[in-house]
Amino acid sequence: MLILNWGKADERSIGIHKIAPVLAPVLAPVLAPALALALAPALALALAPALAPALAPNPFLSRPNYGLENRQCHTYITHMLNIVSILIGIVALILAIPSAIPLLGWGNWIVLPFAILGAGIGALSSSTGGRNFCLIVFVIAVIRLSLGGGFF
Repeated sequence: MLILNWGKADERSIGIHKIAPVLAPVLAPVLAPALALALAPALALALAPALAPALAPNPFLSRPNYGLENRQCHTYITHMLNIVSILIGIVALILAIPSAIPLLGWGNWIVLPFAILGAGIGALSSSTGGRNFCLIVFVIAVIRLSLGGGFF
């Protein structure tokens, strides 16, 4: 019969000094994360007074990144410009469809500024889909105007 003895070892007991080298490689990967999670709040509380001046935001040196100061804002705006360009192109296309009817060709004069505006906004965008769509609407309106003599 083996007795686990945490104190003094004798011939019929197994001391912790004999078990630890065998169980340490097995239990270390299991106990290390649990021990780290258990000690993290205590360590954070112990180090908080020392790290507080370094972690505190300085109102004169750092400001929150709101609006155009945020470096991700530029990427967001350029993607939004593509969407705005597509929406302007859709409005121009909706105006160009009735202008294809005979005697309503003068409506293409209204479509041309919308298509140019959409192409300009699409040129500022990071992608070319909105710009190309507005240029296609522009070409359709110009062809329809040329077929109707500029007015019909």
